[in-house]
Amino acid sequence: MLIPQQLAHQEHPSLPLFDKVGIPESPPLEPVLSQKYIEDASLTIGFFWMIAASMFPLLARHDLIGFHNGLLGLQRNVREVQAALMGERLPFQKLPSRLYVTLEEQISALRGVCNEMEALMPQVVAAGGYVPSSPRLALERRLDMLS
Repeated sequence: MLIPQQLAHQEHPSLPLFDKVGIPESPPLEPVLSQKYIEDASLTIGFFWMIAASMFPLLARHDLIGFHNGLLGLQRNVREVQAALMGERLPFQKLPSRLYVTLEEQISALRGVCNEMEALMPQVVAAGGYVPSSPRLALERRLDMLS
């Protein structure tokens, strides 16, 4: 992405290889209230369950690429909520992922990431956030149709 030089600044952590024009350091981050992180975590949890429910057609069609793209997104959502609970913003990370080939492995992986999110939900509520009630029920009913 190209941006005007006047608006350019270094992102951290970064190490410029060629700095011919002297790109300035990034401005200090404005402090974000912890309540903002909890609100973001609440929204992320709702989005997580919406995407998790939309994984069913991908499983039914045996769409390997679509399923893994969705699973990576769900895993990122879990990491975002974990970071929000610590009062941090999730930095970009390229993490290795496992390839799930069989339907049983895919369902198990989806249930595993859902278990992780369910474990975080009480912490978000305790911090003053909100979460959907019984989001897992609809997902499990759809997954039972595949088994």
